[in-house]
Amino acid sequence: MSFPRVFDRLKVVTMKLTPRARRAVLDQLIEWAQWERDLAEDEAELDRELAPASGREVVDGSRRRQGGMVLQLEKVKCGKPTCRSCPHGPYWYGYYWQDGKQRSRYIGKKLPPELSSVEGAALPAEHQPTGPHEDAPG
Repeated sequence: MSFPRVFDRLKVVTMKLTPRARRAVLDQLIEWAQWERDLAEDEAELDRELAPASGREVVDGSRRRQGGMVLQLEKVKCGKPTCRSCPHGPYWYGYYWQDGKQRSRYIGKKLPPELSSVEGAALPAEHQPTGPHEDAPG
């Protein structure tokens, strides 16, 4: 059911309530809308904070949360001027905060079992890691 239809039905139902109950419903809706707006702002801030290091490119749809760490697949440029296969990967990296600074940690080509249980961690075939470059990390 689309949002406008749900909203119209909600209006009909709330009009049958007492003024006090109607006000309580309205207050709850306002609280939900503020929560949703705050969540969207937090997600946007996270995207800005988790910009990959130079020479890295995030694979779309790969970001996962695991405890206090954000995991994401990144394709990495090795920086060699003669390399014809850049970028390499993708490789999993974990981002977290420590001592007021953002840190990153190389995880590997595949997620270890304790991290692969993250909801939605299965990726389409085109996002599965390829063979490593001879100088790839790990």
